Amino acid sequence: MVTAPTDVQPLLTTPTLEAAVRRVQALSAGIVDPGERRRMVASALGTIWRRERPYSFTDAAGGAPRVLDAVLFRGEWELLTHRVNTLTGVTDMTLVVEADRTFAGDRRAFSLTDAEIAARGWQDRVVALRVELPDGLTDRHVVEAWQRNHLTEAVSRIAGPADLVLLADIDEIPFAEAVDVQATQRQALGMRQALFFANHERIVGSPHQHFGAAVVPVTELEHSTPAEIREAARRPASASWTIRADAGVHLQYVATGGPLEAHLGALGRTGSEIESLLRDRDQVRAGAALDGYVCLVPDRTLPGEIADVDEDRLDAALEYVIARADRHTGRRSAPVPDYLGSPAADESG
Repeated sequence: MVTAPTDVQPLLTTPTLEAAVRRVQALSAGIVDPGERRRMVASALGTIWRRERPYSFTDAAGGAPRVLDAVLFRGEWELLTHRVNTLTGVTDMTLVVEADRTFAGDRRAFSLTDAEIAARGWQDRVVALRVELPDGLTDRHVVEAWQRNHLTEAVSRIAGPADLVLLADIDEIPFAEAVDVQATQRQALGMRQALFFANHERIVGSPHQHFGAAVVPVTELEHSTPAEIREAARRPASASWTIRADAGVHLQYVATGGPLEAHLGALGRTGSEIESLLRDRDQVRAGAALDGYVCLVPDRTLPGEIADVDEDRLDAALEYVIARADRHTGRRSAPVPDYLGSPAADESG
């Protein structure tokens, strides 16, 4: 007779939340499709999370409903600054969860300290919750869901039962008119998305609708975790959601504050995914006319209204593009400088 192994703890009987998240990671490892893995992680972890950490209000005061912005932070200072400035007057507070690990599971130091918040004058605007993640987490979907679910703790410290919460990634910026404070139904916000690298090259032309951000009554957290809400908002059912297309902009990879390769690695992207994105960037940098892709040239409109432009990097990009064009037309005989400013080994055109 074949018997089941006794050394594997069933998920629903794991004694602690930390043990459960490791079990979820082990179960998800056999799921190849990233979307299916993400949904399984959100659902399985959510079941345990609600059992171990049920949502409760610590501030049940009445009054007019507020909109609380709730996001994750991994050192994207430019995006957080842009978010706070843009949503002032739209949301009442920005609640931020920062973890001591990247989505790839690597250790990182906390940077959104109380001193940094005070230095930026955000004392009345930004509330930070710093969390330590369990050891042994390497699946980016598990790490992200674990960190995202801590938003319930940040919200519960501030929210009253009449409030709404905007659950979004830090680079998902809604338009003011898309956030309906009077709405009683869950709102799924479709964001216009285009890929930008360092805010200087737009490499995906026609933007498409990116779903995942949501505005929900804070009472929704009593029976759904933030990770589960986000998954539901990715494919919102019209019967239970108000679907708002063109409700904002998804600033994917804008102003990452560091080298793109390191940023993608911290997000838990695989080596092949990173290589593919870097190849796209290199082809755009070289002036290749890819399908739906554009290259920065002096007469194009820059997306300067989206994030601050690094003038030195912009100058280097313009110099590169102009030099490439001159080399191709024969107006330039000298080697074309590299995009980052060092001479290229050979530019035969």
